[in-house]
Amino acid sequence: MKKHQTKPLVLLLLDGWGVNENYFGNAFIKAKTPNFNSYITNYPTTTLNTKSIQFFCIKKNKTINNTINHCLKHKSSIHIITLLTESPSSSSFAKTIELIKYCIQKKCKNIFIHAILDGIEYKGHKGVNLIKEIELTFINNQSVKIASVTGSFYGMDKSNHIERTKKAYDAIVFGTGKQSNNPIDAINKSYENAIFDKEFTPTIITKNNQPIGKIKNNNGIIFTNFKQANTKQLLELILGNSQATDLPPSEITNLKIATFSKKIHNHSVQSFFAKSRSNLSLSYILRNNAIEQTIICDSYGYIAGNENYRLSSINIIKSSINPINRNEIRNSSILLKNKAVETIKKDQYKFIKVIFSDINTYANQGNIDKTIESIEHIDKCIDEIVKQVLKKDGTIIITSRNGNAEEMIDNMINLNNIGPTTNPVPFILIDNHFQGKCINRREISDNDLSMLEPTGSTINITPTILKILKIEKPDNIKYESLI
Repeated sequence: MKKHQTKPLVLLLLDGWGVNENYFGNAFIKAKTPNFNSYITNYPTTTLNTKSIQFFCIKKNKTINNTINHCLKHKSSIHIITLLTESPSSSSFAKTIELIKYCIQKKCKNIFIHAILDGIEYKGHKGVNLIKEIELTFINNQSVKIASVTGSFYGMDKSNHIERTKKAYDAIVFGTGKQSNNPIDAINKSYENAIFDKEFTPTIITKNNQPIGKIKNNNGIIFTNFKQANTKQLLELILGNSQATDLPPSEITNLKIATFSKKIHNHSVQSFFAKSRSNLSLSYILRNNAIEQTIICDSYGYIAGNENYRLSSINIIKSSINPINRNEIRNSSILLKNKAVETIKKDQYKFIKVIFSDINTYANQGNIDKTIESIEHIDKCIDEIVKQVLKKDGTIIITSRNGNAEEMIDNMINLNNIGPTTNPVPFILIDNHFQGKCINRREISDNDLSMLEPTGSTINITPTILKILKIEKPDNIKYESLI
C-alpha cells in the first residue's frame, strides 16, 4: 500500500539574518545569495519587526513578589543573577536597575548582584562601564553589593560544557575561585591582560578575604536573562539537576528562584510567564490539533522551553566546541540540512522547524568575511530544503528570530557592533500556489528588503502558521495572520 504523502509546512529560522540599508557594515550586501534573491522575486515577501521579550511590570509580577516576600519572611538575602549587556534582545539593564530599586523599596536588607559580562558589544569591553553605573546608582545604599562577576563564556554556556559553567557556579554559590575586593579593579586588570568581558574569569568579591555574597539557605534568586537557554546549565547546577553526575549538589535548602525558564520542573523555581504564556505556544496548539511536529537545530540555536515535551521529536546537532572554526560550523549546517531533507522525505511530520545559527555564530565573532562566507553557504543549504518541500507540494516560511549580520559595524563610530540587533527580519512564504503573489504591496528593486516597511511582527508568525494548517486560532491569541 502506497504511503500517504504529507504536505509539510517547514519553518526555516535563519538566525542573524536581518534587514538593513546598503552600507559597508552589512554582510548581506556583499554576500552572493542567488537562491534567497530568487525567493524574494517569485514569492510573497515582507519584513517583520522583531519582538524582544519585554520586561513586565516588576511591581505587579507575582513571581518576583513571591521571591522577595520569601526573603523578607526568612530575613534572608536576595541574589540577582543578571546579564550586563546593551543588547535589548538578551536583557534589559534599565529594568535590572528598576528591579534592584524595587527590592530596596520592599525593605530587602541584603541585595547581592552576580554580574555576567556579555562581551558581544563593541569588542567586549563595555562591561566595566555597566558595573560602574550600578555602583554609582547605589553608592549611598549599603544593602546593594556586587558579589561576583563572570564572563558569559562561563556563566551562559548552553552546549553542555559543564566544566565552564561550574567555574561560574563555584563563584556564585560557594564563593570559591579567583578573588578581588573591587569589581572595577578586577575587570580593568583583566582588560590589561587582553581578557575581555566574554572570557572574564569568574571572580568573587570579598571583604576581609571573605566572600561578601554567597548563596545560602532560605535565600531568593532572580535570573533576569531573557534567553532562558543561556542560564539553564547554571540554574540546573544550583538545583542539583545537572547532567554532570560527578558534581555534588550544593546542599542549599529552601531557595526561592524566579526565572524566564519554563522547562525546569522544581518546586523552588517559578517562571515569570509559566501560567500566562504556556497555552499560547505554537507547539501546544499543534499538539492539541494532532499535528506531528519536530525541531531540527544545533545546540547553539536550541532554546529549551516547556513546549519541547509537546513535540513529537527533537533533533539537536552537537555544535562545535570552537565556533570560530570555519569547517566545523559548515559541517554543522550541512548536517542540519541533510537531517531536514531526510525528515521531509519520510512523510512523518506535518510541521518541521529548522534553525540555522551559523550566521549568528560568525557575526558574533566580528569577522565580516567569514560571516559573508557563512551566508553564502546557508543560501545553498536552504535551497535543497526548499526544493524538497516543493516536491511534496508543501509550504516553506523563511524568517529569523533576530538580526545580526546586517549591522556588523557601527556606522557612527566605525567599531564592531557585535550581537543581536533590533532591525527587521525577512519573511518569505514559499508555496507552489503562492508563486507570483505578494504580501507587501510596495515594490522593491535589486532585492533590497530595506525598502519595505514591516507589515507586522514576529508574533504574527504563529497565527500565519495556524491559518496555513487550517487550524482555528485560539481566542487568547490576539495577533492576526500575515496572509
